[in-house]
Amino acid sequence: MKSRPILKIAILITLLVHLVFIFALDSLGADSVLPQMGKLFLQLILIYFVLERKSKFALWLLAGYHVFVGIFLVGSTVSAEFIGQVFIVFHLMMAVVIYFHDYIEEKFNLPSR
Repeated sequence: MKSRPILKIAILITLLVHLVFIFALDSLGADSVLPQMGKLFLQLILIYFVLERKSKFALWLLAGYHVFVGIFLVGSTVSAEFIGQVFIVFHLMMAVVIYFHDYIEEKFNLPSR
């Protein structure tokens, strides 16, 4: 069974970025903390199915979530700012890394468990 290090690193980076974003919004007193918590909860459910159940469908949904958010941010007013552009690139890159983690691990000859 593969240990899937690239997938785990991508998921960890995603969770850390979302937690920092939620704490930043909370410290600013923004009203969008609750929807962000809902998105984080959805991701945690998908991550559980990806890592514990080895669900390909949940992997597809998790990558699709990042594509959707990245494309959604392109049309928002946030995309005009630098941080908005960084989030667009972040979400699209995470989608690619999450979906193609097997290929990336194979190319770098990462060991399997």
